[in-house]
Amino acid sequence: AADVLEHLENLPTYLSKFANILKPAGKLLVSGPTENLLYKLGRVAAGFHGKGDYHHTNVNRLIEDITAHGFRHVRTVPIPFPILPSLFKVCEFSSE
Repeated sequence: AADVLEHLENLPTYLSKFANILKPAGKLLVSGPTENLLYKLGRVAAGFHGKGDYHHTNVNRLIEDITAHGFRHVRTVPIPFPILPSLFKVCEFSSE
C-alpha cells in the first residue's frame, strides 16, 4: 500500500481485509509521507499549503493503527536518507 492508506476514511475496514487476504507469515508493506517540518516546507515550496482534507492520518499514526490491528511491526526504513529527517517511511509488517 504505497502512499495511499493515509487517504482512507475507514482504515480499520481495509486492515481487516488485509488480515483476511494475507497468508500466515504474510508481509504487508506500507509507505507514506512523514508530514514533518521538512516535508511541509517542500510542500510550501511546491505551491501547496496545508496537508489537505484528503489526508486523514500520517505514516507514524498508520504504524500505531496497523500494529493495534494485530500486525507485527517488523521494521521501518526512512526515505531518502536515514541520517536526515525523512520525507517518507516504508514500513514492513507481518501477519503473525
